[in-house]
This record gives sequence, C-alpha cells and structure tokens, in this order.
Amino acid sequence: ALEHMGLLASSGPGDVLEATARLVFASPRSCEIAVSGIAENLFSGQRREVCRARFVFATTRADALLPRYEPETERERAEFEDAQRRYIERKQARSRHATTHA
Repeated sequence: ALEHMGLLASSGPGDVLEATARLVFASPRSCEIAVSGIAENLFSGQRREVCRARFVFATTRADALLPRYEPETERERAEFEDAQRRYIERKQARSRHATTHA
C-alpha cells in the first residue's frame, strides 16, 4: 500500500530519474519501505530530489514471518522509530474498526 507520497520538484527534458528504496521498519508480518526519487540533468550533472514515498507491504500467509530488522545508524534508528509509531497507530486503528464493526 502507498502510505505517503510527496512531490518535491519537477523533472524535465534531459533528466534521468533514479529511484532508491530502503527498508526502514519490519514487524513479523509487514515492512515499510522508503523510496526517494532523484532527477539528474544529463547536460549539467545537477542532481535533485524530486519525490519521496513510503510503502507498506504485508504478508497474507500465516506461516510467513519476516526477518528482524536492526537499524544501525542514528538516521536509521530515527526512521525506524517513526515507522514503528505509524505501525502501532495502524494496528490500533484496525482494532478500533474491528471493534466498532463487529
């Protein structure tokens, strides 16, 4: 699921777009991936971030568990904590929804 997408700048003629994805959080059954889009102008060599997005993926198999993710840097730990907060909020929202619609 697309959790968030932000368009930061436009790209134009002569730009090559590069997308980089990295794991920022994993629970036993879901993970959050952060994607950054960089545009590089082939004529000038200028690089700029043009978009960011967060995706959440979840397994539907009861027997599938994701490996544990251990952030290593301060930035990774901060991103992990933010993603973990969002994970807990989504879980609580699903629980409230299930309780009110049961």
